[in-house]
Amino acid sequence: MKKLHLFLLIFSIFYAGAAVAAPTAFDKERNAFEARLSSDGALKKALLSRVRPITTQFNYMSLLDNNTDVLLLGEEHNNEQSKRETNLIIKYLGQHKAGFTHFGAEFFLSSEQPFLDQYTDNNISLSDLEQKLALGKSYSASAAVAHRYGLTVLGLDVPKAQENAAWAQSIAGMKERNAHWVQIITAVAEKDPMSRFIIYGGAWHTQQRSGVMQTVPQLLNRAGLKTKNVEYVSSAAWAALAAEGNLAGRTLLFTVPNAYRGAATADYYIYLPKNVKTNDAAQEKMGKMMDDKNFKWEHCTDDPDHPLCKVIVEGEHR
Repeated sequence: MKKLHLFLLIFSIFYAGAAVAAPTAFDKERNAFEARLSSDGALKKALLSRVRPITTQFNYMSLLDNNTDVLLLGEEHNNEQSKRETNLIIKYLGQHKAGFTHFGAEFFLSSEQPFLDQYTDNNISLSDLEQKLALGKSYSASAAVAHRYGLTVLGLDVPKAQENAAWAQSIAGMKERNAHWVQIITAVAEKDPMSRFIIYGGAWHTQQRSGVMQTVPQLLNRAGLKTKNVEYVSSAAWAALAAEGNLAGRTLLFTVPNAYRGAATADYYIYLPKNVKTNDAAQEKMGKMMDDKNFKWEHCTDDPDHPLCKVIVEGEHR
């Protein structure tokens, strides 16, 4: 088995359910907050008082303050819905001229920046770029959406993270990787004070705090950049909270009340329900559209404007 393929297999298994390896030190704060969803009635009431369903017309500008320099999106690795939600956020903020100039991701290496720049400058195609990326097509759709809406794509991660999974997931590795991300972001910000960033990566990196390391938001704040962060969640505890609010099966935005900011790991949590089925009407409409021989399923992420993608978003994702 090739070295890269072996790493990706380990990477996927590890992140598919952070429960498999460890409840690690990186999960401590998140697990503690999540545990309170089933035991703290006041917290549940506070969250349900500030929950909003995310519809196809949702205003993602509401995630930002006027002085937000960096919006961080923390995913559950191996969750395709996280990718789709990220691409919808990029698309919306791009369409509504929110002033974002750069999109950076854990899933592109800093050593891949020359290829990302060639793509940004339209000197190579998306397919060409995918041949250059260590993770290939896995996250290239986000680069495509960012490029479509005028954002420069940044590779953030340390190349060593792709070569040594054990190191990448160690405390020492996480510290070095977080510092590397922030060094890249702050260098751009210093060169262009008008720059504004969307950063996409695993929630271990993007969470508000960790008892064992400085997270990316903490390092950015220390550098003088104002952040907002979102975590994608889909666990049973969040599903139960959604059901309690009569919102089961819907994509939801939970805003953390000020009183709980010290305990939470994010400013917002986006609940992505698992195993949501497309309704019958959408299925019929999709069936008709599938006659388009030029359609490929990848278009559902790399082309949010494709008619079939809209059907999927309306019928399944929401």
